[in-house]
Amino acid sequence: MAVRRPKPRRRRATTPDSPSPPSIQQPSTIICEPWMVKKWKRPRDSKKLNLYLPGLPPVLVMPGRRHLAQQILHRSLSMSRTELEHKDDEATIPFSDSLHFSDPVPRRLTSSQKRANQWQRWSEDIIPRMIVPYLSYLQETVSLRHANMPAIRHRTDGECRTGCKTRSIKVACVFFDAFEEITIIACPCSPTPLQLLRRGLFPCAPMAPSLAVDLRVLEFVRLLFVHQSPNQTAWCDALETFLDGMRYKLTSKNSLRRRFSNAFHWYRVLTVLARDHISTLITDAWKDGSLVDQPTEYLRSRCPLCFGGNNWRNKVRGSPSMPNIIVCIDACFTQKRSTNPRGVTGSDPPNPTSSFFLPSADVNAMEDFVQRCCGERHQARPSRAEPDEDCYEEGMRVPVSVLNGCGDSFIAADEKREKASTRFFTDTGLMALLCRHDRVLWITNLTSAGEKQHYALTLLDRLFKHLPAQMTIGLLYDIGCQLERSCRKWNFLDDSTLSRIAFAVAVFHAYGHQWPCQIVYHPRKREGFGLSDGEGCERLWSFLKPLIPSLRVSGFNQRLFVLDTQIRHLDSKSLQGFGHWLHRRWIHCQTKKNDALDSLHDLEVDEHMLRVEWKAQVDHQTKPAEEEESEPWGKHRGMMEQ
Repeated sequence: MAVRRPKPRRRRATTPDSPSPPSIQQPSTIICEPWMVKKWKRPRDSKKLNLYLPGLPPVLVMPGRRHLAQQILHRSLSMSRTELEHKDDEATIPFSDSLHFSDPVPRRLTSSQKRANQWQRWSEDIIPRMIVPYLSYLQETVSLRHANMPAIRHRTDGECRTGCKTRSIKVACVFFDAFEEITIIACPCSPTPLQLLRRGLFPCAPMAPSLAVDLRVLEFVRLLFVHQSPNQTAWCDALETFLDGMRYKLTSKNSLRRRFSNAFHWYRVLTVLARDHISTLITDAWKDGSLVDQPTEYLRSRCPLCFGGNNWRNKVRGSPSMPNIIVCIDACFTQKRSTNPRGVTGSDPPNPTSSFFLPSADVNAMEDFVQRCCGERHQARPSRAEPDEDCYEEGMRVPVSVLNGCGDSFIAADEKREKASTRFFTDTGLMALLCRHDRVLWITNLTSAGEKQHYALTLLDRLFKHLPAQMTIGLLYDIGCQLERSCRKWNFLDDSTLSRIAFAVAVFHAYGHQWPCQIVYHPRKREGFGLSDGEGCERLWSFLKPLIPSLRVSGFNQRLFVLDTQIRHLDSKSLQGFGHWLHRRWIHCQTKKNDALDSLHDLEVDEHMLRVEWKAQVDHQTKPAEEEESEPWGKHRGMMEQ
């Protein structure tokens, strides 16, 4: 850097006899501290103006008001670059060899950078170290039953014996019936969060928290927010008003809501990781190397009734007509997330917990695969000579006219139909894969305006990666006939995979299909589906309905975390009720079976003859339509159903 030499004082003209003035000594080394440098600001509204602006402020002001200023290039519109450089070389002397700057002062972190650092410290350091102490505290207090005992509530760790540098931190503690302020002596070997956790408190910050909340309060709020729409603002206002009524007043300038929300979020993360830690220990202890050709541990943990047994191979259920497991797929376009009007993503890092959501990379890869398959088949597919002729497509049991009628009557079959605007919503909905016991296996996030088939294919692809090579599935989908047609027409799934899938239509949507389609795809008329209705996804959407308002304006990762939390609560609730579920379904099944046997007994007709007649009816009513019939099944569907 070059600086301008200060102008010397004017001296009187000297005579030849007078002694010559002494030469100017070179300046000694000057150290400029950052606080000496003033920040230069451009005048307001002058960025687009080509004016002669004032020079930069001096780098250093020496005694006697002598200025050391950075070299500034003032040039007029008529001055060339050569003239400017020549003029400045005559008027300036470089002092770069003598002028040194000390190490700059570190810049102050922005609020977003502070949140990111705090998030990383929570995820990688504090929460992993709190898992074992948290489980030990639950065991000691009998699941928080004796957490209010004075010996536990006022315990201290004593002085540090390793000679660490300590500091005193005052923490405000929120209880159900009190508001106290305690002092924590923190050191590197005994962090403040761990000391507070041993007292039954959870901090709001990983290093120097100013607020801690009782674990019983956090557990109560956690259970409350999975049974109703979460509203932390209302809860904090009510809590603060309740404590204020008992003459407890918060003295901190920060609001309770922000610090309570931070503590509550990381407490939920801790509970999830603690439960996963216990599940991992149990799995490792009971892991049996002799179990081969079985579903993965993930599926066995998701639904013990579907995947937990070791006898899925049997003589009855070994073909696609008698699937080994039954699953259902459906989409929901009410769980949307609005687009930020300012176009800012915000600080929303991912949580260190497992998720039921499929990675977006897998969804994008499947979308590219589907587009590639459709493009190749469009180029290789020859034009039909008789486009109006009704016939069977390869591998299908229903003619083309019936499939076209089903596709026209369902909005879900039209991928181009806009169900949610991508202009106002970044995430347009959800699609889930559930087993017959309404347990969520996987779920994916929708970003398109319509119900594209590559979302369902992504879920199926993930399912088959976790299943043995010979296990068959029964798939219930609102437009199962259209999905099977696309898979066979465009080769989305290979023949070995398609042979292991039995497609069917969910009961609630089955009556919107054409009558020949109902004969083939209705779960009550298709062998192997029993009393499964395929409406487990609808029950899931009903359970998640209270989250619609709050998740509409949440961040991306926060939305996934809240949905995962609700699904985990639904899993624990259904796991506790599996016994009652099996008993209720068994009674219902036996009642239906006895009624059917009584009806057959009253008819006095041979069962074999009934099966032959039913097969003949199916073959006759699923024949391709004649050329002169424009609407072969729509007009007479009501009469056939009777």
